[in-house]
Amino acid sequence: MKIFRSIMGFSLFLALSLPAFGQTVKVNWQARAPFHDYRTFAWLKSKKEGDHFYKQWVVQDVNKEMESKGLREVSLNQHPDVFLLLSLIHI
Repeated sequence: MKIFRSIMGFSLFLALSLPAFGQTVKVNWQARAPFHDYRTFAWLKSKKEGDHFYKQWVVQDVNKEMESKGLREVSLNQHPDVFLLLSLIHI
């Protein structure tokens, strides 16, 4: 019984901790960039945009967050101050 409980406990731990290893966030920014001067942003097209199901939520949430910081979305031909790129990969 002890062995069974130990195996079940370890299996539960493994099942709950594995998703944490699958997430990677990459950020490219300059430490001395004048972020307070930035007013506009635009999305770049990605080769790995992922499933539309997830993309709609991510883009919507990021847009909301950017707007709460005082930035507004513009098109690429309007020369935005910040470029955003979304890359979703299914494992």
